[in-house]
Amino acid sequence: MRLTSAIVAGLLAGVSSARAVEQRATAKKPVFAHYMIGEITDAHTRQDIVDAKTLGFDGFAMNFGNKPPADPSKYLTDSFTDQFAYWSNNTVDRLFKNADDLGFGLFFSFDHAAGHLKDPSDYADYLKSYITRTSYFKFNNTPVVSTFGGENVYTWSDFKKRVGDVLIIPGYYQINPSTTFTEHQNIDGVFNWNSWPQTSAGKVVVSTNDDKTFQSKAKAASKLFMMGISPIQFKHLDSSNNWYRRGQDNLEYRLGQALDLQPDMLQFQTWNDAGESHYMGNLWDEPMTTSTAIQAQVKDRDHKGYWQILPAFIQAWKRGDRTTANMVPTNGKPVQGAFWHHTLTVDANCGSDPLGKSQDIKMAAEDAVSGIVLVAKGKTNLVAVVNVGTKELGKQTLVEGYNKFKFTGLTPGKVQLEVWDGSTMIGGGYGKLEVTNSASLCNYNFQVVGSAAPLQEQDLKSEVDFGRRLSSTASLQEPPLLERQLDPPLNSPFGNIPSSMPESSYRPRNSVSYLGRLEYLRGDLPVDDDSELPNKVPHRLSTTDIEILRIQQVTELPPRAVRESLLDAFWTRCYPWTPVVERSWIDERSPGTTSLLLQHAIFLAGSRVSAPVQNYTSEDFYKKARLLFWMGAEDDPIINIASACLLQWWNPEGPERVSLDTSSFWVRVCVGLAYQVGLHREPNGKPDAGLRKRIWWSLVTRDCLINAGHGRPRAIDLKLADVSPISALDFDGAAASSDLFAAYVGISCILGDLTQSYLRKQGLQEQKKSLEDRLFRWLKTLPDHLQLCRATEGRPLKSYSFEARQLHVQYFTVLVILNRPLDPKLAPSTASLLASSFIAGIFEDFMARDELRYLGPIFTFYCLTAGMAQLSCFRYSEFVGLGEQNLNIMARALEELSRRWPTAVGSLKHLMDVREKATQRPHLGHFPDISLPATTAQFFSDFGPDLCRMWHAIYQRLPQAASFAPRELEMAGILQGLRTPNNQHLDLDISADAAVQQLLGNQLTSETALEPTLLQPQEWFGPYAMGNWLMTDWDQGGLGW
Repeated sequence: MRLTSAIVAGLLAGVSSARAVEQRATAKKPVFAHYMIGEITDAHTRQDIVDAKTLGFDGFAMNFGNKPPADPSKYLTDSFTDQFAYWSNNTVDRLFKNADDLGFGLFFSFDHAAGHLKDPSDYADYLKSYITRTSYFKFNNTPVVSTFGGENVYTWSDFKKRVGDVLIIPGYYQINPSTTFTEHQNIDGVFNWNSWPQTSAGKVVVSTNDDKTFQSKAKAASKLFMMGISPIQFKHLDSSNNWYRRGQDNLEYRLGQALDLQPDMLQFQTWNDAGESHYMGNLWDEPMTTSTAIQAQVKDRDHKGYWQILPAFIQAWKRGDRTTANMVPTNGKPVQGAFWHHTLTVDANCGSDPLGKSQDIKMAAEDAVSGIVLVAKGKTNLVAVVNVGTKELGKQTLVEGYNKFKFTGLTPGKVQLEVWDGSTMIGGGYGKLEVTNSASLCNYNFQVVGSAAPLQEQDLKSEVDFGRRLSSTASLQEPPLLERQLDPPLNSPFGNIPSSMPESSYRPRNSVSYLGRLEYLRGDLPVDDDSELPNKVPHRLSTTDIEILRIQQVTELPPRAVRESLLDAFWTRCYPWTPVVERSWIDERSPGTTSLLLQHAIFLAGSRVSAPVQNYTSEDFYKKARLLFWMGAEDDPIINIASACLLQWWNPEGPERVSLDTSSFWVRVCVGLAYQVGLHREPNGKPDAGLRKRIWWSLVTRDCLINAGHGRPRAIDLKLADVSPISALDFDGAAASSDLFAAYVGISCILGDLTQSYLRKQGLQEQKKSLEDRLFRWLKTLPDHLQLCRATEGRPLKSYSFEARQLHVQYFTVLVILNRPLDPKLAPSTASLLASSFIAGIFEDFMARDELRYLGPIFTFYCLTAGMAQLSCFRYSEFVGLGEQNLNIMARALEELSRRWPTAVGSLKHLMDVREKATQRPHLGHFPDISLPATTAQFFSDFGPDLCRMWHAIYQRLPQAASFAPRELEMAGILQGLRTPNNQHLDLDISADAAVQQLLGNQLTSETALEPTLLQPQEWFGPYAMGNWLMTDWDQGGLGW
């Protein structure tokens, strides 16, 4: 084998069951990988075997080129007598030790081309020391021995006399296929090393002419034929090792050729020969330390993309398939594949390279992108598109199974493969290296990209390039300490805002924090507590910081199509409920000038309400954003707060676990920053007043919902805040957006105050009347387009609105909790049963429309609440059937939500635990007299029976139709009159006491006014990390709602 350095690598992925050593060492239809023996550590040799076995290989053909010492007893102690000595000193022994242990095959391929092994007698005794190992590969129970070269060796019969019965299958590359077995009658087969088109043939498809001749002659002589498969051969090391053998029209054809010919054995060339560029796995560092030429040749070209297609091929080979038609993805995805290309054009200028460009490049290489895409059965109408930079290089409609492609005309730029299913991109990839037309090194090694491997958008070229994209206001230009300035430079993303940008776009003025201490320190003399300290030392990212960010690849963003998909999901599904971002921050800026922290946070949020996008996981976006946040890479505090708000969408753990990554953790981080910035104070006169209010009320809402879902103290004390309610002005006049968010803030605060009051002893009874009034006011002032039902007889449902249903899930959850009986031994609450049945009906709609994936984690709490209420009727025969139906909906919803939100796992477990207890208790016969007082019935008067299974069962048993009490009717009329044409409400349930009293006709006294923030004794928190008001009924012998 032509070799100047031996490199090893692991080959990953695929599926293949573990087999016993004996089975592996005698496999039928064996497939091997050529393995260069170098100085490889024990851990790395073991990893190579593990990876190859997982992929489906039966063994390694170990290329061994050393001439052993004269004394066979000193094989592993004496230095060998040639330049290859230090490579193989212990590696062969390590391989056999690990292969014995793992059940993997090994056999020698003795390298005669190197010039050190001239006759098989040189290694006969060495072979005998290993041939009895259980891992030594046997074909038909006979050990296999191969070579690279040795066309002039004719002493195989003598060799067999010394070592015993072995199968001699030499690997020839310079022999006439027609006369092989007449010239070498003592060999048992032949391995055709030539797996590439001859360079002199030019730009042609790899041929099987020699393979067919070898195979036919082998069959005629009752010999074996081993076929080689290799993607490319490029060597650029010195004047005698500077050649190229064609990589285009090769591997993608060779796989099908192998299946068609069905040789006795296959051998991939190679596993780890970095010097010749046809390696197909990891490249360990230790064998390359002495060759800077090889290090340069393989830099950033790991070839792991081949992992995506090799398992499917090996499986097809093992099955005996004669074509590639049934090669399908092995990763369980719709598509899987790889593509490859040179990163230097054929006519590129690399004149500064002292070796120069091989003439083989002009003769055989092509400016093309080649690849293979495997498509799952049943997937049709998929299209593969290859782009270079902003130009489409080519596209191809894909069929089920195996698809090969080659698009010519490659020009400088980043190469990207996209696989589209209609308007959805379901696969693709791109490498970190761009194609260029000039370089200092004439490197025509392939860049290989796998469609299921992590996609890397760009290589970090400099500290300046790296720093520019870290922060919206950062100026990172001087390594190793990269200064970030408070007054943003003109070329920063927020330092040069176009004059046409809307006034509402955020323009940071300074980073001075809010201080309120002068309220109790101010004297007669004026003090400016808002000015910045002089000579403030700029924050600097250290060299270590930069290196950590570089290692974590924080500058790598998804391709355009994925970015836009995630942004659309964010604006549609997340922004209405968390409007903490200005559109101008994203829409009016390129990805290269937008805060990296903000981008990763937005992509995280968008990904949590989207179908999974292959290679772009929510976890990756979260980890990058979290790192940027804690590193202080973003200089602007508002961007930091907005990004941290969005990090709450990750929420990887249920409330039962202590975690630094959940929403309850991040909301307190956000609140701490918000107080520093002064978001809790009315932003009078500030140009970004609307944004500041939207962020503040988003935090208040999140705080309330986390309190409700977990039963923990709040982080925000609204008594210390004076921010006015949300209005259309805060959304640049967008009334629909402000209506939805204002309603969301209002109902969330009611829910938060309700659950907070439950957590303090005797707290609920003091606040219940006030909570009921607030809830009634919220319902009656809800804009028409957010109402569930029409204001006509029977209250039929209005046209479907996903947002309106989400709001009403919260509304009915409040009703469920608000109407729980004080004594759990009392009869179940009729209002709670009705409200929870409405929740079940809404969730049934969500599931029918496949919309659960768009919901946040708090909806697992709503499911739990409704399910617990429904369980209260399980002891009554006439309601148990309806309750079971509703409960099944909640359970199915929780099960589906658990795939995205771990919080649902604990909720489902708790619900099923309580259900088991409920079903074990004796039935109590008929349901007690149903009572729905007029003051309670008014909360259901705006709805009809369409969403509520229990509606008819309950209302037909009421003694008389419920009616409004005069006071509530009067209040409703007053509240309806408070609406303005723009649906701008006077109050959002959380403004100052004076506004509350004004809306309620001054009927609330200071003693009964609701305290927005309450203190809770620790004993009211249960082991499930949520308020015990959901669970304690069972512990007290009853379940009354």
